[in-house]
Amino acid sequence: MRSIRRDRDPHHQDEHTKFGDHGVHLYDVSNDWPSGQYHDPHQDGRGGTMDSVTHGLNSSPTSYASDPGSATASAPSALASVIGGDAYATGTNTDATGTVSNNVKDLGYATVASGVAVFEASATSSHGAPTAGADTFLSVTGADIVMEYEFDFNFHIGNKDVAVSELVYYAIDIKNWTPPDGPLVMDFQTHAAGQFGAHDGYLPSHVAPSGNLASVAAVADAQGPNSLASTLTHSLAVENHFSLVSGAAMVAA
Repeated sequence: MRSIRRDRDPHHQDEHTKFGDHGVHLYDVSNDWPSGQYHDPHQDGRGGTMDSVTHGLNSSPTSYASDPGSATASAPSALASVIGGDAYATGTNTDATGTVSNNVKDLGYATVASGVAVFEASATSSHGAPTAGADTFLSVTGADIVMEYEFDFNFHIGNKDVAVSELVYYAIDIKNWTPPDGPLVMDFQTHAAGQFGAHDGYLPSHVAPSGNLASVAAVADAQGPNSLASTLTHSLAVENHFSLVSGAAMVAA
């Protein structure tokens, strides 16, 4: 099962899809995801961009064996994950982009999922201060091992504000086995912010945006019996004001 969604809006576009109401409880590696609250240290008032994604994704949590030192057989359960993010920029010239990819495959002896989310925003303004922000998130359930790397970067240089957020993950569910102390989670996070971009630092674009642009694409691929793949994208651009994108991809097998 494969689901692909692209959304590109040079001026004004607003498209919505939503996941079904019967979802699964997601193991959360983001402090803010379960509550639906969204916190950005660089910009207040952004909350709610991804609220439409959260609806229908929570139920009772998965239980794990509590006997330390012994690996016990577990009832069959699905490995499910949702990955995504959003980006925004305000000013007379703004550019917000996002790409999301999520994959899961049932190998028989194990189920493996992986995904990538990259969201970037940049802004300049002929009047007032430009602002840009970006964020990514990940939630996983039914996995025995989860590895995540997240990179957030925000800086202001001259009359340009730039924000970047990237997230990569890998999750494994080994059939008929449950870790004795719950899922093994390896979470690596890097955050950087400053008034100047270093010469050897990562810059999403050296060219100031022209106009107000918004572009986002999401791809989901699920392989196996009773698998699921679903995507959501949203883009909006208003001339001389702002650009906004959000996207998510969900898979289960």
